[in-house]
Amino acid sequence: MMCFRNLKAEYLKVTTKKEFWSVHGRQDRFVQETYLCPEFERRIPGTGYRG
Repeated sequence: MMCFRNLKAEYLKVTTKKEFWSVHGRQDRFVQETYLCPEFERRIPGTGYRG
């Protein structure tokens, strides 16, 4: 999975696939699906890209 903690504010503004491509490839790191980041925040359902 891609971790976007280095772009958190910018990533949380993404609402479409087109906007997602502006942050894709600039992620902080790749992590396992079971990794629990201390900065993780659950998105509110119905917000953001695929939210």
